[in-house]
Amino acid sequence: MDEQALTQWLVGLVRAHMAQHGLSYADLQQRLAAIGVDENERNLRNKVMRGTFSAAFWIQCLVALGVRNIQLEPGTLGFVGFTRSENIQDGTKSEALAEIHKVMGFGED
Repeated sequence: MDEQALTQWLVGLVRAHMAQHGLSYADLQQRLAAIGVDENERNLRNKVMRGTFSAAFWIQCLVALGVRNIQLEPGTLGFVGFTRSENIQDGTKSEALAEIHKVMGFGED
């Protein structure tokens, strides 16, 4: 999965939870303030719309929105592990990447 697709997924998750609960960016800003995150509404809207935020900020948004679990499904973003139990050695990097792509539902490159 490329970085742009991942960013779209991260933004989509925040926006979907906002929509699901009928929350505006002003509501999100208030909820973030309640957990100690100082962000004005305009900057918050810009960060979310552009996807220009850190992983820590993304998690803060999800906590503020009341999200407690995220299910990562194979074929979207979920990586459920290797089918083999051996450790990945330097010489098997391409095999490891192929396994990740297979589990995540990507085609052959």
